Amino acid sequence: MTIPAGVSYSFAGTYENQVRSEHGCESFYRSALVIIFLILYFQFRSVPVTALVFSALLLAWSGRFILLWLYGQSWFLNFSLFGADLRNLFQIGTPISTKCGGVGGISGIVRYRIG
Repeated sequence: MTIPAGVSYSFAGTYENQVRSEHGCESFYRSALVIIFLILYFQFRSVPVTALVFSALLLAWSGRFILLWLYGQSWFLNFSLFGADLRNLFQIGTPISTKCGGVGGISGIVRYRIG
């Protein structure tokens, strides 16, 4: 597709909003982690102890992805305990494969500007 001289376009709608909100979330998460580290430091007054306690965040973060991977395995919790099927008890079903339409869920709105 060739665009004539003097015509420009930009993506609008959900994609534009997603890009804008990503920048806000990045700065929020970074500042939240710094504040948590400072609160821990003022509590323990030691950088090594603070780093050790702060590392629990990384351990919990990695455990979340391991559990998500386990939920996708057919052998995970595939037994009964006291007559209760654990896969049904914890509502572990077959993973659903979803496809995202477009790039980042673009709603197809494009703004044209001439000049």
